[in-house]
Amino acid sequence: MNEINARGLSRRDFLALSAMTTGGLVLAACGAPSGAPAGLTGKPIENALNIYNWSQYLNPDTLTQFKAAHPSMVVKQDTYASNEDMLAKIEAGAKGYDIVVPTGYMVKIMIEKKLLFPLDHSLLTNYGHIDARFTQSGYDYGNKYSVPKDWGTTGFGYRKDKVKQSMTSLKDFFEMAPSFSGKISVLDGANEVIGSTLKYLGHSYNSDKDQELSAARDSLLKLKRHVGHIDSANYKTLIANGDIAYAMGWNGDFAAVLANTPAPPVQYVIPVEGSEYWVDTWAVLKTAPNPVAAHAFINFILDPKIEGQEANYTYYANPEADAAQFITNGITKDPTVYPPQVELDKLESNTPTPKGQRSRDQIFAEFKAA
Repeated sequence: MNEINARGLSRRDFLALSAMTTGGLVLAACGAPSGAPAGLTGKPIENALNIYNWSQYLNPDTLTQFKAAHPSMVVKQDTYASNEDMLAKIEAGAKGYDIVVPTGYMVKIMIEKKLLFPLDHSLLTNYGHIDARFTQSGYDYGNKYSVPKDWGTTGFGYRKDKVKQSMTSLKDFFEMAPSFSGKISVLDGANEVIGSTLKYLGHSYNSDKDQELSAARDSLLKLKRHVGHIDSANYKTLIANGDIAYAMGWNGDFAAVLANTPAPPVQYVIPVEGSEYWVDTWAVLKTAPNPVAAHAFINFILDPKIEGQEANYTYYANPEADAAQFITNGITKDPTVYPPQVELDKLESNTPTPKGQRSRDQIFAEFKAA
């Protein structure tokens, strides 16, 4: 079996826009916002770059090519398992990192905590390739502190050789659990798990109502006895190998599983009740020791050819229509990666209120400990 090369860790968020077109492949690009912070123009590029990223979320070829373009630069990359882990390390005083890869909701939190460097758009000459809708987010309107990396959906996948009936809903995910006890995996993320549970119960992904969150808690504690794995890293391998029957996860991970030869009998599902639409981003830390190099790297990534190369590796959709010509293997036509409009219409961004987030964290801690 070929290596499963999509990222396998946690994140998620997108902007609440009134219109989303399939795959983002027909949207116009726009230029850099007026009044973008300046200050780095004319400064020499540093000879080091330190990236703090999700595991398996950067094509090794891209890193090799960037190093070749800057042969005197030493580039290092560390990885983290969740947005919250990354934030905790940065807030604890971790020094030396230049670039981080937060999901939209975490970008907003990091802006509020004054942890991010205002981007100098004069150094981002490839910014104009970004599709317009990705410049109008609720978490960072105008991309003052971040630029979009990838986007996708949260749903679940199942083994068609183990689950004989077609699964289409979160109702199936929860209520078929006794038949597959111990062979089920959920993500190691409070917002994804509780948001999905709320949707199962007929509520908003972002509900902060005490009664609805209490009902979600009860449903999760009932489910817990049947959950074999709480995992955001290894569920791809588990389902590809047939070690589990079904798993909550992200579309790109399942697309990568299906890209193996031979493809395992796995089906990815956006639940009929709806789910989450997310965007991951590139951002520069306020404490970055190498901000010019960080901008150079982000600008390198925004080149459409490199964006296409990234999509071929991660199996996640990217925010540039201009990159489509460089994306191979039918990825742009894969509804797992680029869902049709009818599927997108059912999705919500991950935007809990502070009160709702506190409740989610508490419920998820109880769920994991049960």
